[in-house]
Amino acid sequence: MTQLHLRHANRYPLAVPVYFWWSDTDKSIQAGEGVTQDISSGGVLVAAPSCPPDGARIHLEIRLPRIQGSGYGMELHGEGLVVRVDRGKQAVRGEHANSFAVAVHFYPERADMAEELRGCVAENMEATYLN
Repeated sequence: MTQLHLRHANRYPLAVPVYFWWSDTDKSIQAGEGVTQDISSGGVLVAAPSCPPDGARIHLEIRLPRIQGSGYGMELHGEGLVVRVDRGKQAVRGEHANSFAVAVHFYPERADMAEELRGCVAENMEATYLN
């Protein structure tokens, strides 16, 4: 079965800051930061200078912008498994970077936060198509 057939959720282009951390084989904590390339209810594609290893169990914190005003509106927290690592491939806005894909489970949030997330994604998609 191809990877396309394995996807069950809509993916949305969204470029926002993401912070992640994981434990190495020697149990030391490693951390990094990057930018999401796309996001769905069960996965995230992240461009980052350094990536966790394929198969690593990681924790994620994704900062979403406010729908109105400046700064961050909400944070998504989750944990998951790195399912793919691409080194030196074409990334966001033509930059060459490393990227990795995570099958993620986001922690439940309040209902009003879900509405804010939908608004943020819609606004970001609107801006993407206008540029």
